[in-house]
Amino acid sequence: MTEQEYVAIKRAAQGALLKIPGVHAVGLGGKRVNGRNTGEVAILVFVTEKKLPDEIPPGELIPEEIDGVKTDVIEAPQPSPHADTKEYRPLKGGAQIQMDAGGSKIVYGTLGCMAQTVNGEEFDKTVLLTNKHVLETIKKGGQVHQPLEESNCSNCCPTVVAKKLDAVLSDDVDGATAEIVSGVKIKPTIIELGDVTGTHTVTLEEAASGTYLVKKRGRTTRTTQGTVFTIHHSGTRTDGWEFQDQIGVKAAAPSTTVSQPGDSGSVFINESNQVIGLLWGGDNQTLGYASPIQAVTDQLGIAISVADSSAEAAEEEEVTTDRQTVAAAVLGDLQQSEQGRRYVGYYFRHHAEIRALVNTNRRVATAWHRNYGPEIFRSVIRLAQDRESTLPEEIEGRPLALCLDGILGAFLKYGSPVLKKDIIMELPDASGLGGLSYEQLLERLGTSSRE
Repeated sequence: MTEQEYVAIKRAAQGALLKIPGVHAVGLGGKRVNGRNTGEVAILVFVTEKKLPDEIPPGELIPEEIDGVKTDVIEAPQPSPHADTKEYRPLKGGAQIQMDAGGSKIVYGTLGCMAQTVNGEEFDKTVLLTNKHVLETIKKGGQVHQPLEESNCSNCCPTVVAKKLDAVLSDDVDGATAEIVSGVKIKPTIIELGDVTGTHTVTLEEAASGTYLVKKRGRTTRTTQGTVFTIHHSGTRTDGWEFQDQIGVKAAAPSTTVSQPGDSGSVFINESNQVIGLLWGGDNQTLGYASPIQAVTDQLGIAISVADSSAEAAEEEEVTTDRQTVAAAVLGDLQQSEQGRRYVGYYFRHHAEIRALVNTNRRVATAWHRNYGPEIFRSVIRLAQDRESTLPEEIEGRPLALCLDGILGAFLKYGSPVLKKDIIMELPDASGLGGLSYEQLLERLGTSSRE
């Protein structure tokens, strides 16, 4: 059964399940038996109190199976929104943010990570990402502090770091952005967790495994970790929000909780430091909940900022100390044929221009990241280091050929006439490159030493 089929069955059943007294959410995840995850996909039904079968009226019994999919009843409180006094400069993800709600009331939350608004294909404003309910008390243009300035030192301790820009509370997103004010330095990293490398959509297979590890850094509980427990999670929050398709994370040792009030706005990242969701609350025990990052970026019109947008930095992230050895070996292989020697010449001719385009042209940078340029670059490096590996056929569900076409399209649009000419005249069709080994790639490029 495909993920789409599981989701369809769960969605068809959730209306009736949510009408059962005590049921507050329905999701998909791994079936647990005697406290252990079996890895089998199940419809997870979340109840405030688990009861024995003879205590439940016949019409309110949750079936053991629905259209061939087993169910699993989980006892957990209904989730509620979770809205360090240290100053962080440059501004980073995981830091506390504060809003003056008037009078003596202060609202606390967490800056999840840095992002940029995207207008068509162009980066526009640099923003911080958090939840709508965190910025609820201020209007558009209202001030976001980190930390909140004290009245007796407002002139010497300026702490306004951003101004509210946009906010969304839809079926599947509780999110908001605030534009970074002039003069405030930012860094696309998360305190204690490191640089952000991109985004990832959690699959049902990953969720059902019960071992997909994620971490977050928030204002109240600081750094905690857990495993993705449920996805396509739909239900109601204590403030009345009826949500769909959320992510649930269960605390994993050494953490005993995932989120507490004040942690709202944190982002969950996986072991590759890719953002997977925007945390908005939890059950104040072991479960935390987040909006999927793809829905967040789509609805707020943003792209998550990564540690460095340059192709050179992508190279530095992955290449190990044997970089020169690997590069020399690749150049040596290319030099074995006339076509390969031409590619070497193109590299030295255009390397600086391509790096500059990705660094300085916002539209090229957008195309580079939207089409997974850093991930493709790292795949090529791995291919050169491990000749038995292969290029990925897809990245985050997008075919490699489409990714390459999107990147090359940006170079063709904004590159120099010489770069455009060489791309059109010399580069092979990108289709069919996915799945090729190192030697097969050389053959495809017409540079194999076996010619």
